[in-house]
Amino acid sequence: MKVVYALFFLVGCTGCFNQQKGESFKELLSRFPQLPRQTTKSGNNYKFIRSISNDRNVTIQLREASDSDNRIHQVITIINAQGQTAHVPLLPNPFRDYWQFQHLPNLLRSNYTFEKELKNSIEGLGLNDTTGTTGMVLEEIFLSLLRCRSIHDSDSTDLNGMLRSVYRNEDEPEDSCSIMQRKNWMHIHKVIHPSEHSFRDFTTFLDSRNNRIYQFIGIPKRHKKLVYSIKVYQPYCEIKPLIL
Repeated sequence: MKVVYALFFLVGCTGCFNQQKGESFKELLSRFPQLPRQTTKSGNNYKFIRSISNDRNVTIQLREASDSDNRIHQVITIINAQGQTAHVPLLPNPFRDYWQFQHLPNLLRSNYTFEKELKNSIEGLGLNDTTGTTGMVLEEIFLSLLRCRSIHDSDSTDLNGMLRSVYRNEDEPEDSCSIMQRKNWMHIHKVIHPSEHSFRDFTTFLDSRNNRIYQFIGIPKRHKKLVYSIKVYQPYCEIKPLIL
């Protein structure tokens, strides 16, 4: 499976991580006050979940911690062959502005978004090469580390059922959740339908545990650095969103 791409130019990575040594957990927490604080003597109270390594000496790790509201916060750590590190937070869904969910209203522009953090990490670690390392790392993150389900055109019936409403915010119009889900499904189905988009390559992942769908879109070019965009959806509505 190939992960795909849309034009992206990395202008800079202010505050991402030190190019020589990598970003520490302390630096990550200073950039993201939404993450639970470290309280143990060793300085890291994030529970280790799993680690994935590939034949290009790239290691990807997943850790998580709960906050006072029992919301799960996860952090992906990427380590390149030189031992440099970068961290990508996976904040809870109420932080809508970080995720920039498709078809959800009132999202503010944010300096820190999931798409920016993931792209900046891959670029900063020198993994965006011309030999497919980026695609390999992205697939490992979503299939092996987060254990998402890859969505294909043949899944259309099942996915349509999954996009039915299970919760509704009392402050929103009665049908707003259904409208959002219908728009999500129409866009996802259009993108993954091979007969209409055979000139492109698409990869879509369902993260059931975290109630997210990640979609990578772009046009691959042989012997070129991978260029891609990321769109994130909520398959189910959630209550009481917070603004990042």
